[in-house]
Amino acid sequence: MKKSLTLSLFAAFVLVGAYFAPKAEAVPAFARQISQPCFACHYQHIPNLNGFGRTFKLGGYTQTTQDTIKDEGLSLSPNVGAAFVMKYRFQQETAKGGNPAVPTGAQRGEWDIHDEAAIWMAGRLSDNFGMAVEMPGPTVSSKIIYSQDFGGIQGGISAYGTDAAGPGWGMELWNTCGVANIKGWEVAGFTCAQRALGSGTGATGLSVFAGSSLFFANVGLYGPASTNIGGTATGAGNISSIDTGFNLAVYYRLAVTPQIGGADLMVGVQGTTGKTKLTGGLGAGELEVTSDTLAVDAQLQGDLAGMPLQVVFAYQTNGKDNSKIVTTADGNDITGTAGMLNGARDANAMSIGAELGFNKMFGIKAAYLTMTQKGATDVSANYTSVGAYFNPVQNVSINPEYVIGSGDGREIDSKLMIMAMFGF
Repeated sequence: MKKSLTLSLFAAFVLVGAYFAPKAEAVPAFARQISQPCFACHYQHIPNLNGFGRTFKLGGYTQTTQDTIKDEGLSLSPNVGAAFVMKYRFQQETAKGGNPAVPTGAQRGEWDIHDEAAIWMAGRLSDNFGMAVEMPGPTVSSKIIYSQDFGGIQGGISAYGTDAAGPGWGMELWNTCGVANIKGWEVAGFTCAQRALGSGTGATGLSVFAGSSLFFANVGLYGPASTNIGGTATGAGNISSIDTGFNLAVYYRLAVTPQIGGADLMVGVQGTTGKTKLTGGLGAGELEVTSDTLAVDAQLQGDLAGMPLQVVFAYQTNGKDNSKIVTTADGNDITGTAGMLNGARDANAMSIGAELGFNKMFGIKAAYLTMTQKGATDVSANYTSVGAYFNPVQNVSINPEYVIGSGDGREIDSKLMIMAMFGF
C-alpha cells in the first residue's frame, strides 16, 4: 500500500512539471561578493536555493564582481567574506497522548533566543578555490572547495567536516533536506524524509563532484562523525578522532536536472554505503560503524499563475544495520550506548511538500510525512504540517509552522513553531 502510494505521488510530481514555467528573476550570489540582492540566489525565502544559487554553489562560491588583488598565483578578494546568521524561535508542543501533569520545555512554551547564532566566513579564496566556515564560537562546520569549468561541465573536489549537516555538506544543491542546513521548514524532522531518518549528523570527508544544466554527481569517502573539539560525544562511542586512514564509508549523490515546460526539475538518488573505522573513547577503543541509506528525491521550481511554486518529494530507506557500531577488538554491538551516528536504523520514510509564494514577501506551505520504524512490531508515524513565510526584507524570514502527529510511533500530538531567521 505505502509503496503504491509512493510511486503514484512520484509520478504525479514529475508530470505536474509540464504545467509550470519559471518566473524571470535577477541572478547573482553572496550579496556583497557579487553586489546583488539575497533573492538572486534564494527561492521564495532563505535558505531555499534557486537555479543561480545552485550554479554559484557548484562553482565553489568563487564568482565575484569585485576587483581582485592579482599576482602570479593569486586572485584575492579585497574584502573578507563575512556574515552573521541567527535564529529566534518559539515552540509549543503537546506530547504523544497529552502533556504530563508537570510539563517541561516546549510543552510549556519554550523561547530559543539567538538559537544557532553563528559567524560565517565564506566565499572566494582565489581562482577556482572557495570556502565556507561556520563559527558559533569554535568552528563546527567547514569546507574547502576546488571547482573548475571543464568545457561546460563544472567539477571539482570538496574537503569538509560538519557537526550536524551530514555528508551532503560537501556539495549538495537542492532543497529536499539532502543536506541538513538547506530546508524549507524549521520543523524539518516532521516534514522531510531525510531529516526524519537522521540526515543531520556529523560527517567528515572528501568528495569529487561534477555538474551541468543536465546532471549532477557527487561521490566520495566520509566518516559519520565530526572531528571538531575532540570529536562527536556519543556515550560509550565518544569519537575522539577519525584516525584510521581510508577505512571510510562511501557517500553518493546522482541527479538529472532537465527543464520541463520551462520549469526546473531535479530527480535524483542519494545515499551512503560501507563501513568506517573510528577511535572511540570511554574504553570503547576502535569502532566500526556501518552506513546503509538510500533516498530517491525530486524537486520542481516554477510558476503557478505568476506565483513562484516549489514542490519537493523524498523517499528514504535505512538498512537494518545502518548506524550499527561494534568494537573491533571483540565485536560487541554498542549501538545502544554509542548513538545513531548515521541516522535511524531499519526504517523508511516518505515526504512531499509544497511552498507557494503570493509575492516576494509572503507565501504559504504544506507538507506530509509518513515513516515506519521496523522491529518485532513495526511502528508508524504520520505528520501533517502547514505554515507560512513572511519576508519583511530579503535577509529576514519569519516562519510560523504547525504540525499534527498521528500513529503509534509519533513523537508528538502537535507542535507550534515560530522561527525568525536573519543575517547580515
